[in-house]
Amino acid sequence: YCLPVWKGLDQSKLTAAQRRFVVEGRLLDEIGQKYTDPDAIACQDLYATELIRYLKENPQVFAYELENEQVAVPKEWINHACETIRKVDRRTPICMSHGGGGLNTGDPYYWRTQATIDFYTYHRYPTGTTNADEDYGLASDVLTRYGRMAGRCFYGECVGDEFGYGSPEPTRRQVARDLIWTSLVNANPGCFFWNNRGYEVNE
Repeated sequence: YCLPVWKGLDQSKLTAAQRRFVVEGRLLDEIGQKYTDPDAIACQDLYATELIRYLKENPQVFAYELENEQVAVPKEWINHACETIRKVDRRTPICMSHGGGGLNTGDPYYWRTQATIDFYTYHRYPTGTTNADEDYGLASDVLTRYGRMAGRCFYGECVGDEFGYGSPEPTRRQVARDLIWTSLVNANPGCFFWNNRGYEVNE
């Protein structure tokens, strides 16, 4: 996707790491190498440094999330990425998340104690990660209680719409209400929603 764009740009000032990918075309063999390959990490550092310079004074930026729903990521990569960001912006919090299965996809306690993130955001969906025998409300309750014990954690994604976009509006609103208040009553310092059309604010 990116290589064609570079053809029209000045490549004379590229770093050695950039030249490997842009000029020599030696790309990564596997997606997981983005967490371990020194050249890939060097390019990530350049990108993050430039991006954070643009974002750090923007009052609409609440926090930086390293990557959405990370899988099999080394803690060393997490801590290096946090250090790179903080060299440019020490004020804005940094977080990370795992997939929509809650405790089935990531352990908040491990990442709050092993990574230098400021908070952890768990994702919990009722569709695709649960089954007909599971009580989504109870799963949400357990997750947010565990998160409270793990440290500074809260929902990065949860949603009532996952019960079906054809569900009656009152049902979606009630699910949103219950997810929000379960989280807050369990001493999570906030929550984010995904595709709830803003009505969660009213709830």
